[in-house]
Amino acid sequence: REAGEGRADVMLIPRKPDRPGIILEFKRAPSKADQERLQQTAQAALRQIKDKNYLAEFSDSQCSFVLAVGVAFAGKSLAAAHEQIA
Repeated sequence: REAGEGRADVMLIPRKPDRPGIILEFKRAPSKADQERLQQTAQAALRQIKDKNYLAEFSDSQCSFVLAVGVAFAGKSLAAAHEQIA
């Protein structure tokens, strides 16, 4: 379902209030992307989580914190960026 100004790819909302919540956003990079380009794409996914306020979905839950993870992939190559946002 939508949260903030859009919809995250995956949201893990804990059942217990003292557990962390997790937001995952996936981005596909160009097929010949090098590691630097993959990392830039992962950072863009992380920015999207913050810019579109996907954190709004966690307003009613009392999780200990929310971890935002941006994942970029191209074929079998992968890069990830993460940040604790709440």
